[in-house]
Amino acid sequence: MPTDTRTAPDLDVGFGQQRALKALHTALDIKASGYHVFAAGENGLGKRTVISRLLTRIAADAPTPDDWVYVHNFTDPRTPLALRLPAGQASLLQQQVNNLWQQAKKRLSQRFRSDQYQSKIEAIKNSTHQKESHAYDALNAEGKQYDLALTFRSFDNKAVFVHPSQLPTESNSDDDKQIKTPSNRKNLEKLDDSEKVNILGNENTENKDSTYGNNEYEAELNNFVQKNHMQKRLSQLTIALEQLEDEANDEIEALHRSIAQRALQPLFTPIYEQFSTHPLVVAYLEAVFDDMVTHVERIVNGDDEEFVTAVLATTPSRYAVNVIVSHTPDSGAPVSLRICQPISIYWGMSSKSPN
Repeated sequence: MPTDTRTAPDLDVGFGQQRALKALHTALDIKASGYHVFAAGENGLGKRTVISRLLTRIAADAPTPDDWVYVHNFTDPRTPLALRLPAGQASLLQQQVNNLWQQAKKRLSQRFRSDQYQSKIEAIKNSTHQKESHAYDALNAEGKQYDLALTFRSFDNKAVFVHPSQLPTESNSDDDKQIKTPSNRKNLEKLDDSEKVNILGNENTENKDSTYGNNEYEAELNNFVQKNHMQKRLSQLTIALEQLEDEANDEIEALHRSIAQRALQPLFTPIYEQFSTHPLVVAYLEAVFDDMVTHVERIVNGDDEEFVTAVLATTPSRYAVNVIVSHTPDSGAPVSLRICQPISIYWGMSSKSPN
């Protein structure tokens, strides 16, 4: 007799149940679905123990089922993609993508905060600003032929053509304003005759200036055709400058994509090679790469919840690999023990469609 029962072999619980064991082996050899085995007998005979040990022994030699994961569908976000991988690969893919996100975010932040990147952005903006300035200067020179000047309105910074006389000039001194205001005309009675003559003479001069200003305004109306022509030219220039800004934005976006591709490609290449035998997984990783390149600004800025890691999470939900089923490699088929399950579990489910 062994001194320690832990080293003793397991008892043959099927002793004396050869017919039952033969029936179980016959049932388990049937690979088709839809078959069930019912074990009947008195309590305490060891039915559950015999069946559990037999199933565990047979399942250990059976092939291990594949793993399944759910990932984000970048084409249709409402319909996630289900990816099938060999046993043990689901957790590995999840870990690799988590590490990939951490490294990608760190590397992109470094690239987009570097002095080299800032200098390239400033060069694009300065070039665009110079082109805009040259275009406005050329149009202003053209407007001078019609005695018109190009200026920007103070309240909306919009470019308009006006007569040179309407350009803003320096205001008069406060003393002149105080003397010329109607409320202070009563003070003339306190002045001597010579001062009255000087003040009234100034007012007459002001009236003449006002009359001259009206004549200028009438002259501007007479040149309506020329001004209308220049306003149309200004509208055309505005459209051209908007296109110039669009081109500058496209150039900046192309720069962002180029920087992101160079930064991310070394991180994705090893994972491509690791899962090269699984085309669907590689296609998903390529979609992740393209999505990161497209939304690199939102990733770097971190101002969008789709690209921000939630609490207790390591990866944003957009790039998370959700493991649904995972098995240990070479662990055999799983054996599930369910106690007191409803009868519908064994009968299956029926669906009723509306008429």
